[in-house]
Amino acid sequence: MSMLYEDASNTYKHIINTSNFVFIGIYTVELALRCVAYASKFWYDTWNILDFVAVVNGWLGIAINLVYPTSTILNDTPQLLRLLRMWRIFRSLSLLRSHKRLQEIMNIVQLCLPYIFNVFSLLALILFIFAILGCYLFESGKQGNVINDFYNFYNFGSSLVLALKVTTGEDGS
Repeated sequence: MSMLYEDASNTYKHIINTSNFVFIGIYTVELALRCVAYASKFWYDTWNILDFVAVVNGWLGIAINLVYPTSTILNDTPQLLRLLRMWRIFRSLSLLRSHKRLQEIMNIVQLCLPYIFNVFSLLALILFIFAILGCYLFESGKQGNVINDFYNFYNFGSSLVLALKVTTGEDGS
């Protein structure tokens, strides 16, 4: 998914598509074996449902590529399906079941998330205030090296972008 680039050769694209077929096939066989092994209890485990969604999404992407191989409307696979392929990454999170230490770390991260949200909310409020102040104080500022058509205080959106640029120390070049 992330290995494709604009002027890729046909051989390269063929290798990527073939590896996609192979991995979807492996995932499908694994899912079928687990479905047979767990029988009716298969659907009660959320990791199995996650794997099922990943496999169905993979086959759906392959089917759309086969039906519309060079469609300019769909551009290979729709972007939403490409995004949903990211579900495959979450398969690695199933390792948390077997590693106690990883479970503890993830629990700590989960407990810290509300506090991190509070810090980001405070930062957003400060940026909002500085953007409004920038609009009122510097809207008639002259353009130069930093203040230009995109980074300026002429309206709230541009002022917020400039405040974020100053906060992060982005050079912009």
